[in-house]
Amino acid sequence: MPRPPLACFWSVCLAAASLCCTTVRSFAVREERVSCWQRWQRALTSSRHYVNPCTDVTLRVLFEGPDGQGWQALGFWDGADRYLIRCAFPTPGRWRWTTTCSDESNRGLHRQSGVVIVKPARSSNPLLRHGYLKVSPDGRLLVHTDGTPFLWIGDTCWAAPVHTTAQEWKTYVANRAAKGYSVLQLSIAPDWALQHSRLAIPPFLSQLPDITRPNPRFFQELDRRIAEANDRGLVVMMVGLMETPYRYPPPEQVAVFSRYVAARYSSYAVIFSPSFDSGIKEAVTLAAAQAIREASPRSLITMHMGGGIGPHFHSADWLSFDMYQSGHAGGDRARQSARATSMAADLYALRPRKPIINGEAIYEGTCGGSYDVRRTAWLSFLSGAVGYTAGIDQVYEWAPDVLNWLDAPSSGQIALVGKILRAIPWTRLQPAPKRILNQPDDHARLMAVAFSADKSLGLAYLPENDAIELDLSGSAPKYESLWVNPCTGEWLDGPAVRPSERVRFAAPNAKDWLLVLAGPRS
Repeated sequence: MPRPPLACFWSVCLAAASLCCTTVRSFAVREERVSCWQRWQRALTSSRHYVNPCTDVTLRVLFEGPDGQGWQALGFWDGADRYLIRCAFPTPGRWRWTTTCSDESNRGLHRQSGVVIVKPARSSNPLLRHGYLKVSPDGRLLVHTDGTPFLWIGDTCWAAPVHTTAQEWKTYVANRAAKGYSVLQLSIAPDWALQHSRLAIPPFLSQLPDITRPNPRFFQELDRRIAEANDRGLVVMMVGLMETPYRYPPPEQVAVFSRYVAARYSSYAVIFSPSFDSGIKEAVTLAAAQAIREASPRSLITMHMGGGIGPHFHSADWLSFDMYQSGHAGGDRARQSARATSMAADLYALRPRKPIINGEAIYEGTCGGSYDVRRTAWLSFLSGAVGYTAGIDQVYEWAPDVLNWLDAPSSGQIALVGKILRAIPWTRLQPAPKRILNQPDDHARLMAVAFSADKSLGLAYLPENDAIELDLSGSAPKYESLWVNPCTGEWLDGPAVRPSERVRFAAPNAKDWLLVLAGPRS
């Protein structure tokens, strides 16, 4: 029986409408929702297989947000035909991402897009509440995105990526976060640690010395370690991109590896250092730095140079801040103290101004004890540094009994450095070495002092000196003073003084002490 004309017409309309809806759905942009600075990623499946995905194809992604914000970054290979793009969005609003692939015939990677709705972060984690790190407008400090000052209290765990178990890392991160540390420094896969790796996952699929094919499984484990640190509010500095696993791959291979690592960790609170105790290596350094900037344009870059090397790369536009090593000096306290103060002072005098970090001083272990660690920390901070990284031998090398060393004496004393500085307006302090009138000839007992610009606050450190004499001319009308034990945090009232050209403060004893000077406006 023939269908009525109206029924036929209605059937055709429904079919057309169904096709139209199907077409609209197939081109609809999928929306996702995250908070500011929350790690976001999208997996894409390649329609083609590549022999070496890190060299044979390039996946770019453009992020466009509110108020004209935007940047271009890179995606990366994550095993098989899986590729990832990642981001941590800095502001609330509607963000759109769009990919382009160097192989335009790759339907799974080319011209993919989506929308992410970003809402304000509500978290006690400072990396989410205040944002990731940047350099302050005046070049003096590292600050969060919203301008909140960031105090760098660091610890070294160089070999952790190739040795640590999940439980060891969880315990370590919780310990350092509870103590108030803010930075962990690790090396991705140094040769000396790989020789006896407990993790037993090779960092490369390519046959060494070729480093152009990183092993996704190794880096998936590292993802989890860095995520756990970030989730506890700890920034991670990744060093040695130009010398992993050995020194030094050709610049073109350094670029491939650096590009991969930077793309992979672009959504994490990380800082990159091409070098790890290197000398000056122009070609490989530039290859790494340019690759990092291409893959993760918003990340900070520094150089963890070899001990004693001057500010060779200070004026480079890719170098976010200066890092020096006052070093171990074979246990020579005079050299340790002299370098902690003089290297900071040399960098402090340079223009343009950049933040200064002492990224490796004496470790507690074979070359020194906890006194040496806290001494070089205070000398560094009062000589112009805005950060200090400590270390313990068994922790940096990630010994099998590493958990027994997490509470070594220096770990608590460096935590105390952070607590004391956070209790005062530390960002206002500027080194004032010429105000010390009785600096000893013995560099092992070098003292340091810093004042705020208005002279309302002063802080001095005396390592094993019975007194400090200060030129307080042109300072506040009067000061109250306080002696603080840098080992225990206990304090004693000092005298109230009127400034003059020579004021002597007698320490409670000849051990090391901090002297706090507070003027009326402090």
